[in-house]
Amino acid sequence: MSSHVLSKKLQSAVFGISTLALLGACGGTPSDQGGLAEEDTATVESALAASVSVACSGNSTTTGELWCTGTVSGGAPPFVYQWQVVDDFGQGNQSTFWSTGSTTHDDWCFFKLSTTGTHWRKWVRFRVTDATGAVSNVAETSRPCWSPN
Repeated sequence: MSSHVLSKKLQSAVFGISTLALLGACGGTPSDQGGLAEEDTATVESALAASVSVACSGNSTTTGELWCTGTVSGGAPPFVYQWQVVDDFGQGNQSTFWSTGSTTHDDWCFFKLSTTGTHWRKWVRFRVTDATGAVSNVAETSRPCWSPN
């Protein structure tokens, strides 16, 4: 791709974002003529996608309760909240399964310093899909876990 074509695409995307912001502030919408091109619309939507974070507490040596909370900023509500929990026993921490829920997820992860039993790592991931269908970043945290044999 030549630098001229790349420059034109960048100018078009910047113009599209600026136009959309101004029209939104004035209560207008892009018309069919002179509106955003499909690729410019995708640029705008990705720039407005929600951003998420996740934090977990608990993981005690007595109860093993683990409480996680996901936080969302930006994006277009309503959101579909999704959680992924992977117990990694050495086979990897990846999964394709996401469960739908709320901004909180409860689990368990008992931890004990011990030379017996089984140690593993629990991975907790959080993401959202907003009203436009844009999927947020994936926020993750992990905890060491233990269980007796």
